[in-house]
Amino acid sequence: MTTGIHNSRIGKAAAASSLAMLLCTAQFPAPLHAQIVGSGTGAINVAGGTTVVGSTMVAGAASVTGATVVSAGTVLAAGTVVSAGSVLNDEECGSWRVLTENTGVSSTTVLAAGSTLAAGSSLATNTILAAGTSLAAGSAIETGSVLAAGSVIAAGSVVNGNSYASATMLATATSVAGTSTLAGGSTIAAGSTLAGGTTLAAGSSLVSATTIAQGSVLGAGSFVTASSVVNAVAVANGTALASSTAIVQATSLSGGSMIAGGTTLAAGSALVSNTAIVGATQPRRSSRQAATWRPPARWQPAAR
Repeated sequence: MTTGIHNSRIGKAAAASSLAMLLCTAQFPAPLHAQIVGSGTGAINVAGGTTVVGSTMVAGAASVTGATVVSAGTVLAAGTVVSAGSVLNDEECGSWRVLTENTGVSSTTVLAAGSTLAAGSSLATNTILAAGTSLAAGSAIETGSVLAAGSVIAAGSVVNGNSYASATMLATATSVAGTSTLAGGSTIAAGSTLAGGTTLAAGSSLVSATTIAQGSVLGAGSFVTASSVVNAVAVANGTALASSTAIVQATSLSGGSMIAGGTTLAAGSALVSNTAIVGATQPRRSSRQAATWRPPARWQPAAR
C-alpha cells in the first residue's frame, strides 16, 4: 500500500512538472514565416466558385450539405441517396430515394441537403463547387487544374512534385503539371479550376451557390458578392453591376448577392442560396414556350 501511494505521488509530481514546462514554453512567441498560414488538419476547403472543367470522380461517398446544382453529363452512381426536395432531371422528389442504377443527368438537377453521392459518381464539366464545399484529405488534383492565387497549400501536401513542410499561401495562380494531393487544412481559392480526372475522396461534402444559366440577363443594380463567378470570371470583392449583364458562360452567385429588377432567368437557373430578389424578375422562355406555357396545377387557385 505504501509503495502504491509513493508511486502515485511521483506520478502526480511528474505530471505537474510537465504542465509547468508547457506553460513556460507557451510564453515564448512562435517564430514567424513569410506567407505561412493555417494548419495541416481537417478537410480541404473551397473558399469560392471553383469550376470543374472535366469529369471529376467521386472516390468515396460525398455528402450534400446544401442544395447542390449538378450539371448535365454528370453520372450519379447506384447507391446515391436523393433526399426529399431534390429535383432529378426535372422531376421533383417528394420523398427520399436510393438510386438502384447509375443515372445520367440530362436536365435540371438540384440535390437537396441530406443527399449523398455514391462512390463512382462523376461530376461533369461546368459543375461549380461553391464556398463551403469541403474535399476530404486524399482528394487528388489532376494535371491541367489551376489553383488560384490565395489558395493555401497545407503541410504534407504534394503539388507538382514539391512536398510542403509548412502551410503556404500561393501568391499567383499555379497550374498543376502532375497529379497533386492536398493535405487536410488546404484551401482552394475562388477562381480555381479542377481538370478531368480529379478525384474527390470519401467524406467530401458539397454545397452550392445560386446558379444562373446561360441566356440569362442580370439587371443593372444587381449586387454580386465576393467568391461569386460571373461569365467564368471570379469576383474577388462585392460588386454592383452598372448595366445589364448577359450571361454567356458559367455563373454562380454566392450567398448575400442581390438580383435587381429587369433580370431574366434562363432555363437551368436554380436559386438555392441566400440571394435576394429586389425587383420584378422574369423567366426567359422561347416564343414557342411562351405561347404554350401554363402555370403548373399546384399554382392554380383552389376551386370554391
